[in-house]
This record gives sequence, C-alpha cells and structure tokens, in this order.
Amino acid sequence: MPVGARWLQVAGAIMVVFAVGCAGLTNRAAGRGVFPSLLTPIGATLLAVTMLRAGIVTWRRGGIVWRGTLYPLEALKAGARLLPPW
Repeated sequence: MPVGARWLQVAGAIMVVFAVGCAGLTNRAAGRGVFPSLLTPIGATLLAVTMLRAGIVTWRRGGIVWRGTLYPLEALKAGARLLPPW
C-alpha cells in the first residue's frame, strides 16, 4: 500500500460509519427498524455505479436516448428546447 493512502482508508471507514449511524437514527426516529440502515453503503454504491454508467453511456453515444430518439449533448448543453420528431 502506498505510504499516504492509509488516511484515505480511515476517512472512508469513518464516513461509512457516519452514514450508517445517521440512517439508523433516522429510521429509529421514524419508528422503523434499524437493520435496513446497514444496507446504506450498498445502496450508495449502487447509486454511484448507476450514475457513473449513465454518464459514460451518454458520453459515448453523444447524447441521451429517450423513447428511441437521440437528443445530442450540444443541444442539451445549450438548453435548447427539443421537439419530438413526430
């Protein structure tokens, strides 16, 4: 392991404990069980992977495909209002 990387592991572990603790307190205050709070790191990881994949697919395609229509990134970045092709 590189010399300066240990603090990143410690910081990551602290953030995971903090996230699970906050989720546990929220669930408890809402009258739900605390057990689902243990799934918080899995849910956060799945969300991050999904968003990363969506960004990569959009970048590779050059736009967003919605209902069979490709909306180019240039038009989306410009804030142009796009009309459907029909």
